[in-house]
Amino acid sequence: MMDSKDLKQNQLSQNASMQEIRKKVSSNVHRIAKQGNWPEYIDAKGALCDRIPSAKKKASGFDAGLACALDLIPRNRQKLISTLHAAYNEKCVLQIREEADKMLPDSETCWWLAASSLVVYKKLSVPEFQDQINDFRLLIQDAMLRRDVAIEMFETMIKSYQMINKIPLSVKNRGLQGAYLDGHDFAVQYHETEAKFFIGTFKESLGLDNFKFSQEKDENGNLISGPVFGSRQYVATNSFSELNQILKVVRNHLNG
Repeated sequence: MMDSKDLKQNQLSQNASMQEIRKKVSSNVHRIAKQGNWPEYIDAKGALCDRIPSAKKKASGFDAGLACALDLIPRNRQKLISTLHAAYNEKCVLQIREEADKMLPDSETCWWLAASSLVVYKKLSVPEFQDQINDFRLLIQDAMLRRDVAIEMFETMIKSYQMINKIPLSVKNRGLQGAYLDGHDFAVQYHETEAKFFIGTFKESLGLDNFKFSQEKDENGNLISGPVFGSRQYVATNSFSELNQILKVVRNHLNG
């Protein structure tokens, strides 16, 4: 059951200023990172604080990780979300698959999906960010609405990819997660703006530790292909031929 006392005790006040919001997120960053067992290479403060806009700079805005850092979700329901934010793993995926069957309003999966439903893929202003927080407060107060929103979000995710030549492929946001939750061990997402393919898995590794990625660099001198931020679970390429080579290794590794 929801620990309502815990939620009320820690929760962000209704009329909190942006300064108070930043302060609260900053004070909870390391708790969230530790709770989620984030890798050392992750910039924990940046992963959360950089999503908060200011009067001078728009930002990515609200997500489930910020909902935890702002204590808008009960602390005894934050572990799954904390882990998903920067340490996606098989245990999490299996938990979501299981809990999504019943979608109890106070399950960790329901809280995660409800918060995720408010994520937008553009830069937001301060008023837009505050609107997101207020919208989430409605989901806190109405358990059945929260459950309905979570169910809709789950269905959106698993419909955000398609099978192409037996490969789960997405050109939509949330497609990788949808493929994982729908039973696939890996998936490919194409980002049109970056003109890149991203290959991901929730398993420990894609099996590409010894793969010889292209050394081609972009105009800024950064490698175009290879692990994203050193991840063994998430890599990128802009080449069809390299993608085919990667997928051959990945399928042999995960199916072996």
